[in-house]
Amino acid sequence: IPFILPNVAEARYLIYASSLIGSTTYPISPLLPQEQLEMILKNENVKTIFLFEAFFFLYEEALKNSNLENIVLLNGLESMPKIIKMIKSKENKSIHDINKAIFNWDEYCNIGKNYKENITPYYRKDHIAAIIGTSGTTGLPKGVCLTDKNINAVAIAYKNGEYFTGDFLDALLPSIGYGISMI
Repeated sequence: IPFILPNVAEARYLIYASSLIGSTTYPISPLLPQEQLEMILKNENVKTIFLFEAFFFLYEEALKNSNLENIVLLNGLESMPKIIKMIKSKENKSIHDINKAIFNWDEYCNIGKNYKENITPYYRKDHIAAIIGTSGTTGLPKGVCLTDKNINAVAIAYKNGEYFTGDFLDALLPSIGYGISMI
């Protein structure tokens, strides 16, 4: 499940929710060229992407040309108190003209509220929770696979201050190896 998001709580929710059902997330850098995103969406037959609203127009053509069924847009205010959310300006109507189902975070989450079945948490030793793309500075770009255990171990160590102190790492994007565990 690819997402192009800044360091927001919902990025962490996606990683853990995807892992819960046995899926794998793919945090993508907002610096990725549109052509590469289009290739990823087509080659991997992606059906849903989570995208920061501010990045929508950077990737509009790739989104149009893909087999996507759903685009979930986030504006960064989702976890904020309601009073702050009320200040949010209305979405640009042209976003809805690309022939895809577009949801905001709350709409997407509401779809699952009527789901009655209990979800049995998926568990498999060494399950890949996320794939982080490298820049390819030493050759071709690669995907680094991080397991549930990798992500949780670093997150717990960071939370407990065992290896990192301060909060400077909190600013890293989830598409960066350190950033995915520091949210």
